[in-house]
Amino acid sequence: MHNVVAASASAGISGKEGTFIRRMMIPLTYYLVFAGGLGMIAIHGSGIGTAILGAVALFIIAMIIIGQKKKQELDGLHYNKENIFHQ
Repeated sequence: MHNVVAASASAGISGKEGTFIRRMMIPLTYYLVFAGGLGMIAIHGSGIGTAILGAVALFIIAMIIIGQKKKQELDGLHYNKENIFHQ
């Protein structure tokens, strides 16, 4: 966490660390699951762990697709101060 704050400060984007961390969660999850899965397969071989990894990977991919569709739907909508959507 402190590295994100330090990097943001040196890049001149202080105060936006939360946004930066939220944007990095999908790539972080992707790399953690797939790198960990490859390591697990390399050490233990294929089996039930491979099936579980496949299920987790499909779940993550489905969530990314759903999130992208939701983002596309909300792209034209804006909030006003009373949190009411306007087109």
